[in-house]
Amino acid sequence: MSERPQHGSVNPPNHLISETSPYLLQHAYNPVAWYPWGETALERARTEQKPILISIGYAACHWCHVMERESFEDKEVAAYMNEHFINIKVDREERPDLDHLYMDAVQAMSGQGGWPLNVFLLPDTRPFFGGTYFPPKRLYQRPSWREVLSSVHQAFMEKQPDLTAQAENLIRHLEQQNLPLSVKPKNTQENLRENHDENQGENQGEKSNEKTTVENDGAGLNNRLKAGAADIPGQASQIRAAVMQAADTIWGGFGRAPKFPQTYTIRYLLRDYYYTGNKQGVSQALLSLDKMLQGGLYDQIGGGFARYSTDEKWLVPHFEKMLYDNALLLEALAEAWSLTGNMVYQRIIRQTIDFLSREMRHSGGGFYAALDADSEGVEGKYYVWQKSEIEKILGEEQAELFCLVYDVEEKGNWEDTNILWLQQSIAEVAKSIRIPEASLLRVLDQCKVKLLTERSKRVRPGTDNKVILGWNAMLITALCKCGAALGEPLFIEMAEDCYHFLQSHLIPQDENEGSWRHHWNKKIGAAEAFLDDYASLIQALIELNQVTGKTTYLQSAAALTVEVISGFSDKEGHFFYYTKQAAGALVRKIETYDSATPSGNAVMADNLWRLSILLDKTTWRERAVYMTLAMEPLMQHYPTSFGYWATLWQKIAFGTPEIAIIGDNASALASEVLQNYLPGAVLQFSPVTVADLPLLADKNVPKGQSFIYLCQDYHCNQPVTEVNTLMDSLVKSGVHPVLT
Repeated sequence: MSERPQHGSVNPPNHLISETSPYLLQHAYNPVAWYPWGETALERARTEQKPILISIGYAACHWCHVMERESFEDKEVAAYMNEHFINIKVDREERPDLDHLYMDAVQAMSGQGGWPLNVFLLPDTRPFFGGTYFPPKRLYQRPSWREVLSSVHQAFMEKQPDLTAQAENLIRHLEQQNLPLSVKPKNTQENLRENHDENQGENQGEKSNEKTTVENDGAGLNNRLKAGAADIPGQASQIRAAVMQAADTIWGGFGRAPKFPQTYTIRYLLRDYYYTGNKQGVSQALLSLDKMLQGGLYDQIGGGFARYSTDEKWLVPHFEKMLYDNALLLEALAEAWSLTGNMVYQRIIRQTIDFLSREMRHSGGGFYAALDADSEGVEGKYYVWQKSEIEKILGEEQAELFCLVYDVEEKGNWEDTNILWLQQSIAEVAKSIRIPEASLLRVLDQCKVKLLTERSKRVRPGTDNKVILGWNAMLITALCKCGAALGEPLFIEMAEDCYHFLQSHLIPQDENEGSWRHHWNKKIGAAEAFLDDYASLIQALIELNQVTGKTTYLQSAAALTVEVISGFSDKEGHFFYYTKQAAGALVRKIETYDSATPSGNAVMADNLWRLSILLDKTTWRERAVYMTLAMEPLMQHYPTSFGYWATLWQKIAFGTPEIAIIGDNASALASEVLQNYLPGAVLQFSPVTVADLPLLADKNVPKGQSFIYLCQDYHCNQPVTEVNTLMDSLVKSGVHPVLT
């Protein structure tokens, strides 16, 4: 595993030297006397009554590396920090709970956030000041790091009562901000739309924490939707319109640069077409995917996606590659492929999974967290090209064609170098130069093999070789969906291998089976799994059951759900806390906002909905509906910030088809069904009836035959024997499983 060079020949190691996090080890030879988060550092702060500096980042963070070089490797700066502060380094991916808390604090104080995150705490860990990157010298009205250190030290020495009062006020603000949504039971007959209208005038921001009054009896939303009391097409139209207000209809995506993939929004729009037949949203979703695939955001040589684009055209990425981004984009691409049959999507799925297998997979089956943006201290150096390099590697004839296709210029298209990207699709280029598309693809693939071979000889970006439970679980889900959509058993085998790796590495051997840990890196991490970890793991188990038919996965999902309900539920039993244990937490967060990864609450609500159908769990069904209705006003107003919730709303609002397949040929039929676009359906299959699974119970199938049942609320149509007949039944019910 490659890590950034350490400086052992210059400085003795600090307290980070025994850690396994690549990010912490990057700082292990700084002259700053860094501690990891833990009782040793916190006790010293209390004993010496010194303020704490907690500096949070991650291994693939470009500006974290910049601030390290500029300030944390400066001996004079380090000496000042060591004299006046207790300095703690935190890997945000190892301790997302600390990152969430102190990021909220900095955003409350400054209105901004990001990494590196530098926060100053009282000796009891309450924050009183913070920010992100600070330069070594005052720049663009931003104070220098030395000025910040000096000002904070002086304030702590001379105005400590004021800082204490400020910290108390900040904690109270965070507690108020973190109050769960107010949910009040009431008569189920009132129109769902009324609740939405009552909240039209609320001044709610993207991460609004205004208390939203929700009137529902748990199952009320589902009952009202079925009774037709609510204007479901109207609400779907409103969400679509709100999304389109943020849409870039030229270059795809949503909002201005920097542009993030926003895969939940894309999936919502794909499904919006499936449920409503409206083509406006699906056109924007496919445009967004197409432009991302053509841009520098996608590694045109090696496959895989960078974290985000710094420009509107998706040309210049922030070059770090995160496991979760690739997992989420694979899910979106699997849906786009199933809906459209566009071979570009299948090709990118295969290339991305090849990339993950080649560069981010542990030999045992788990996947690493990230690849750095930098190599040799330069952002993007590993990925960019000079035209002369390409000409030397490919030869004149191939180089001329390749450079034409991928916008390679003598002067470069970015900072005197070239980022490979497609200004037009391959099909459009082939047409313009009058070459058959298949022939052009063959030549380009040959070129890419040569260029990838040469690129692999360069100094690689660092690998953050943590195996994070939730991110791996997200990839398991993506591999299952890609394997099902493409009919590719290898992807499903990879998903199962990954799950078995997590099982063997992230459960302590001396504890109960359910005591999962958040991460592993050469040894099991100390932090218990967080809500996001459990939610994504349960989701992965549901997907594994759906594509393999192995009921052990479903049983494990149910057992973990019981554990989450017991250990994470808020006081009212509505939503879930981020952490399992409240001990030592300044504020126990309830996160409902979909950020770079989906909200653990949103994923758990979806899990509860699906499991309630698969296992006939009424209370789980009611809780899922309860949570969804509570979030409905926010997803109506701000769908790009609550996109995962919106996809669950679609399932509940438009109905969730239940597909049961029983008989000798059940596995093959299930595989055929899953290659169709069925985004909201649940599916179970078995060669025989299964008494304790409601979809597979009480169905008599003659020996040697296989039946497909389409059901809703366990009421099933007459069974059919052909997948085409099943799909015809779904079309008659009003869905649009193929884009025409």
